[in-house]
Amino acid sequence: QVFPIDCATGKAGAPIAVPQGANHFAVAGEAILLACGGYRAGAYNVDTHLFSWKVDAANQDQSLSIKYGGRFAFVSGVMVWANHDSQVVGLDPAQNGKVLWKVDGKPFPSAFLVHEGRVYVSLPGAGLLSIDAKTGAVAWKLEIEDAHLFTPVRIGGKPCFWSSDGWLIEVP
Repeated sequence: QVFPIDCATGKAGAPIAVPQGANHFAVAGEAILLACGGYRAGAYNVDTHLFSWKVDAANQDQSLSIKYGGRFAFVSGVMVWANHDSQVVGLDPAQNGKVLWKVDGKPFPSAFLVHEGRVYVSLPGAGLLSIDAKTGAVAWKLEIEDAHLFTPVRIGGKPCFWSSDGWLIEVP
C-alpha cells in the first residue's frame, strides 16, 4: 500500500493498494505511474487494481531491483524509466506506454535528476549522461572511471552529483 500525501498540507490520504514490488510512483490523472523495480513500468488504475498499460523489461530477474532500483522520472509528459536491461527508456503514458526512445545505460542507470527538460542519469563506475527527456537524444556523456555518483542535489538551483571520491560535480 502507498499513502498519498497532500504536499500543501502534509496530510496523508487513504491508503492505495498497489502491485507487489512497486517502488517508485507518480500520479498522472486517474492512474498512478509506477515502476516495479527495473522489470516493469506502467500505469496502474487504483479503482480496478489493474494495469491500464505496462511495459516489461526483457530481464525479469526481480532480485535485481534491490541493486538497480528501477527508478523513473516524469518530465515533459514522458515517463523516463531505468530498466533491468541497462537502458534508460522514454515511455508515453498518453499512448499506453508507447516506447518513444531507448538509451544504453551500461553498466546500469542509477540516480536521476530532472532539470530544464533534461534527465541526468548517473552510471555507477562509468559516468553521467545528459538526456533530452522528449527525444532521448544524448546531449553529452561524462566518463568518470571508478567513481560512483550518488543521489543528485540542487545547489543554487544548479544540478550537482556527489562522487565517491569526494568531488562535487556541477552539470551544465
